[in-house]
Parts: sequence; structure tokens; C-alpha cells
Amino acid sequence: MSQSQEEAGSQLPVLVNVYTEEMKLEAFDLFMKGLSAPKVAHQISNRFNIVCKTSTISKWKDEGQWVIRRDEVRSQSYSLLEKEEKKRLVAMNREHARTYQAITERALGDFENLHFDEAKDAVRALHTGIQGEREVISGLINLQFVEDVVNVLREEVLDEETLKRIAFRLKRLLSDNLRD
Repeated sequence: MSQSQEEAGSQLPVLVNVYTEEMKLEAFDLFMKGLSAPKVAHQISNRFNIVCKTSTISKWKDEGQWVIRRDEVRSQSYSLLEKEEKKRLVAMNREHARTYQAITERALGDFENLHFDEAKDAVRALHTGIQGEREVISGLINLQFVEDVVNVLREEVLDEETLKRIAFRLKRLLSDNLRD
């Protein structure tokens, strides 16, 4: 080591033949976060002050089946999120359907017994209930369409960051439409 390096307190990276399990786990973690093999190699080199080549990371990636493991984790995560969101939407749609059904039943009952001040009020209430039920059914059809689109995107888009951005935007669109 030269005198200027000693003065700066820096050490040259060490070329190693044996990598620790900690290094491999750190590399896997970085890969799971979406870093490419060259970027993972650079991060491992800096973190452990060693020379870690891209080919080493690629070897670990192949031997450890990192791509398969990443895809499995991603798929499981998406499935869990979809199930939770679907449960929430189904519960909300059920509640809306119950409300509209109650309006319809009340309007029909009152219409038959003429409890409305005017017949047009009963007809208007009946129309509102039926229209609401149709909207709930239409919403369920739209929800199925959105699920189908999400499945296509998940199968075709391989870049994790792009998937995250798309998922965020779709969730925001869905939330905005549910509020309207």
C-alpha cells in the first residue's frame, strides 16, 4: 500500500476465493430488491471491501435459483394483496346490494300499500333501488375485468419497479372510482 493510501486510511479491496454466507445473503437481498447483477456485485464489493465480480453474482443467481425464488415471492405477494382487496370490494358490494335491495323492497311494499304521498315517489324509490342493484352488478363485472387485466400485466411485465408503479396507479384509480 502506498503512503498516500495509508494516510487516507483507505484499504484496497481484497480478492477472495471464498465468500461468506453473509455476503451471499446480502447479495440475494439486493437482487430481491431489484438490483441487477453488476449493481449487486458493486454493492457487495463496497460493503465487504472485496472484489466481487458480476460473474460471481450470476453464478450465485443461477445456483440458488434466485429468479425462480423472486418470482414465487412476487406471485405470492400479489396473490395475497389481490385476495385482501377482493375481499374488501366484495364486502362493500354486498353492503351496497343489501342497501339497494332494502330500498327496492320498501318501495315495493309502500307502493302496494300506497304509503307514499304520491305514486311517483314510490316509483322513484323503486327506480333508485333497481338502478343501484344494476350498478352493483356492473361494478362486479368491472372488477372481474380489472382482475383479468392485472393478471395479464403480472404475466407479461417482468420489471418489478414497473409492476409496482402500475399496481399503485391501478389501486388509486380503483379507489377513486369507488368513491364516485
